Amino acid sequence: PAMATALTNALLFSTDSFVKDVAANAIKTILANDPLPVTVFVEDNTAPVVGAWTIDLNQRLITLNVSEIVDLNSVQPQLITLSTEQATRLDDTSLQLTSARLFLENSTRHTLVVGFSESDRFTALTRGVCQQPQACFLTWEHTYARGDISLPIALDFAGNIMDDIPVERSLQVSRWLPDTIAPLITNSTLDLDRGRVTLFFTEGVNLTSFSGQALHLTGAAASAVFVPQDNGQAVQPRFDAIEWTMSARDLNSLKLDKTCGFPDAAPCRALLAANPVVPLIADMVGNAISSPANFSIDQTLPDTTAPAQLEIALWNMTSGELAISANEPLEAPSNFTVSLFVDVQRNCPCATVPVRLAPNQRAQTVLGQIDTDSLNNIKALGGLCTTNGNCHVVLPADVLEDVSGNTNTATDTPPLSPVHFVRDEAAPVLLSAAVNVTSLQLHLQFDEPVQGFSPTAIIVLGCQDPSQATSCPQHQLQG
Repeated sequence: PAMATALTNALLFSTDSFVKDVAANAIKTILANDPLPVTVFVEDNTAPVVGAWTIDLNQRLITLNVSEIVDLNSVQPQLITLSTEQATRLDDTSLQLTSARLFLENSTRHTLVVGFSESDRFTALTRGVCQQPQACFLTWEHTYARGDISLPIALDFAGNIMDDIPVERSLQVSRWLPDTIAPLITNSTLDLDRGRVTLFFTEGVNLTSFSGQALHLTGAAASAVFVPQDNGQAVQPRFDAIEWTMSARDLNSLKLDKTCGFPDAAPCRALLAANPVVPLIADMVGNAISSPANFSIDQTLPDTTAPAQLEIALWNMTSGELAISANEPLEAPSNFTVSLFVDVQRNCPCATVPVRLAPNQRAQTVLGQIDTDSLNNIKALGGLCTTNGNCHVVLPADVLEDVSGNTNTATDTPPLSPVHFVRDEAAPVLLSAAVNVTSLQLHLQFDEPVQGFSPTAIIVLGCQDPSQATSCPQHQLQG
């Protein structure tokens, strides 16, 4: 119950004789069960006032000096707003500390100690609020909880509402303690599916202080170091984290080298080398982490995505060479078969062709070879792979895999048309000839299928040297 707030609760009693008359007679004790009512009571009608305030950006604490004792249970610290200057209205150069809470154990009769979150500190400093003492002002005004019922910022024990600190009379900080503590990395993740490194820090950090090219990855033994060639893309999913996605080129380079993060590779570590232009990952006031920063990657998420964007980069009907590329490095088996069709509807003429790949390849484009007999079988069909337009290739599923062991899906819907097609540009070679004068037959063997035979272009000689025209008999076939 309230005490000394009105005549009805302002009563006196004593535990001993507290005064004597001039003859040394002591006054009678006023017993607690028979107290003496006061005859005159002057109530407290003075509102408490905030006289000065300090901010400690390291500890995220605000200390308010008040003119009298207030009811701590009535204090509404979440109504405090910090701004860069006195103004007529609040805007994006101010921030209401919605996370603020009163530390009862640290507050005293004339001092209120209020703490606020790292998120609020980060946002305030991002907006330039309280980065310097001359840009650090406090506003504290009541609000309305329900309709016209005001929610005061605080009350004294007589129910007097603490004076507001309105925006046009906002109070400049009297003591300003800067943030002097550098951020630390608390956790890190490498996602090989997305080519993404996520770093978490002890406090909010400045995204512009991060350079992807400064982030080097290495195995535990540091025998191989991955150094990004591109800056990639960095975003801030939350105030105390940076999410860096490396370029496709860099991700493929990391996979090719298997520097770290793969089942057969060493555990992954990261090294942040100093950037010559800006501090290496700093907080919002420029406190930078120690350089170089060498730390373990806490979690590696494996690559679980099958190779995609498969292409027949080369199909050479002259040499039998072919090349297959994907959106990431491949590790190919030694041989498999492909199916050829004359169009995307997989109509015939068609063929099944064995392909032999060079062993131990690890590349974004792997090379293979079609043997001569298979080439000749394709040519013998006529109308198949004579041009790029009638050469469509189906790679079966699970014949190619990436460096993490994920295998490809079949390329049958639709089949692949070669990116670079080389038609058969080699002339047929006559390997042998046999003449049977009894049956009047001529047998010719070539190195590839031929068509359009013209017998009148063939001359049978009776000597080794056709230049001896007078002495060497000749006969031109008539067909």
